[in-house]
Amino acid sequence: MSDDFTAVKRLPDEDRTTQITADVVTEDPTSLSVPPAPPPRIAGELARGTQLGDYVVEERIGQGGMGTVYRAVHPVIGKAAAIKVLNHELGDQYSIERFVDEARVVNQIGHPNIVDVFSFGNTPDGRCYLAMEWLKGETLRERLDRTPMQIAEIAEIVRPFACSGAM
Repeated sequence: MSDDFTAVKRLPDEDRTTQITADVVTEDPTSLSVPPAPPPRIAGELARGTQLGDYVVEERIGQGGMGTVYRAVHPVIGKAAAIKVLNHELGDQYSIERFVDEARVVNQIGHPNIVDVFSFGNTPDGRCYLAMEWLKGETLRERLDRTPMQIAEIAEIVRPFACSGAM
């Protein structure tokens, strides 16, 4: 014979609670079956399946100073995209203009070593987003963790910046 037991736990430093449900077995009151808690959601994080323009969000892949980047896919043709969403706290006119300028500048340059931005819009909660080409590769951190870089490899990465006057 079992009864349901429900407890509400206040999370530290937050105004939200989580509900924990367990089966209480009356024959053995020491055994509780507690399901694992879901991973915490980041404030403003887009859920898997969120539609942004022609794309559907699959997963969060990174976080930067201005926004969060998600992997998304076109549901009909299967084209993958990286979607950068502006942070909530950067919803002021100046930040939005900088975000739009980023998309314009990237497309004006049109360089093979710069990602292509092909769409711009707003999330369901009103934040701006850029849809960009999905590039396979690794982050610099992943590369450094794999093996130390040799001088020739570092020079190959840095040379285009040094020679273009971009630094």
